[in-house]
Amino acid sequence: PAVQHAHGAALFRRGDLSGAIRAFRASLAAYPGQARVHYNLARALERAGFLEEAREHDLAARDLDPSLSVPGGAEPDPLAGSGI
Repeated sequence: PAVQHAHGAALFRRGDLSGAIRAFRASLAAYPGQARVHYNLARALERAGFLEEAREHDLAARDLDPSLSVPGGAEPDPLAGSGI
C-alpha cells in the first residue's frame, strides 16, 4: 500500500488525476484504515470535480486521524502515514 500511495501522489503531481485516484483507491482496498490515503484521495477527487465523494473521504480521514484538516488545494503527501 505504501508503494501505491506514493505512486498515486506522483501521478497527482504530474496531473494524472484518474491514475492518482485509481492508485489511492487500490491502496485503500488493501488497507482501508489509512487516514492519509483517504485524505490524499479526497484531494485528487476534489481537483477532478468529484466534490461529494471528496467530502466523504475527507470525513473518513478526519474520523481516523482528527489532526488532518482540509487546507484546500493541498498536494498529496506520499510519505506521510506510509511507514516510510
